[in-house]
Amino acid sequence: MTASLQERLQERIAAFDLPALLDLLAHEGYDKDSIELRSHRTTVLQERLVHAVHLVEHPDRRAIVSLNIGLLTAQSPLPSFLLQLAETGSHDSFTEFIRFFDDRLLHARASSLFPERDDGLMPGWKDGTGDR
Repeated sequence: MTASLQERLQERIAAFDLPALLDLLAHEGYDKDSIELRSHRTTVLQERLVHAVHLVEHPDRRAIVSLNIGLLTAQSPLPSFLLQLAETGSHDSFTEFIRFFDDRLLHARASSLFPERDDGLMPGWKDGTGDR
């Protein structure tokens, strides 16, 4: 089933916005902790937000979602010499260090796009019991 889901996602990735993709992954059993958001390493501006999704089964079941925003993209706030370090491939520990922060920043960005989807930001919104 995962292989067919992977194939269908790759075929239609351009049609997804981030909240819909996260909802689909949640429906397929991927919780927030098993979804890794990464910036797609590129120096060229891209036309869509979601670049790719890769579903990993072993050793841990997780989904890696590559986005065209973040610390390793063309619009990165990082200085160009740091991006060049990441691109050489000889500094994998640096790239992993950046990805750690990138994941947190991208999850925060995803939560801020639709705050009503995050119970931590809007408690009780989904069931109508929130503060009034």
